[in-house]
Amino acid sequence: MIDWNNVEQKIKHVTINYDFFRDNKEYAKEFLERYTRQFVREFTILAGKVSIHGKVDRQKEELEDPVFLLTTYLFTVENTFVQCVDQLIFFILIKTQSFIWDSFSNKFVNRYDELKHISLYMKVKFLEKYGFDFLDEIYDRKLRNSIAHSEFDISGNFIDVNGKKYGINDIENLMMNIFKLKHIIIEKLGSDFLDYCYTLLEITPGPRG
Repeated sequence: MIDWNNVEQKIKHVTINYDFFRDNKEYAKEFLERYTRQFVREFTILAGKVSIHGKVDRQKEELEDPVFLLTTYLFTVENTFVQCVDQLIFFILIKTQSFIWDSFSNKFVNRYDELKHISLYMKVKFLEKYGFDFLDEIYDRKLRNSIAHSEFDISGNFIDVNGKKYGINDIENLMMNIFKLKHIIIEKLGSDFLDYCYTLLEITPGPRG
């Protein structure tokens, strides 16, 4: 059971070093550019429909197709959840003036755009060191990996992953947990920072997600 009060408190206490961004505008620009790119790719679930930025609408019945639902869950993890994790890491790196190891490029990094090469597993482990030990409860890593590698069986409306069965409601709830996390980050942290970046760079605000 996810303690959402604890999640809100942890995120609320992530402070942003605004002075750093004021003196390093390219970091603010980099953040906005990647934030917008991710928004354009991500799936949004709302009011019983799945839409890709209003371009494609899918009815509720399609969510009852296990294959479509699994694909939607994978996109939700790889876009919405990764975006949440990247934002938290970025703010921590700037605040602490520290780095995170990128095994892909074999170096330590601290720029927002460089985080894309780091595995989600390593990102979550990094955040656990700063008290974000609830992330494994919000997304199901084993389910995500099984979908990515096509290591699952479907029987009727159930998905079997190494003996663990997931119903349609189970996967929908997992996705809604990710969206709830995103909304908390926007409410407690991201919205003010995005406004600051737009003002700092003197540009017109884009989509928020």
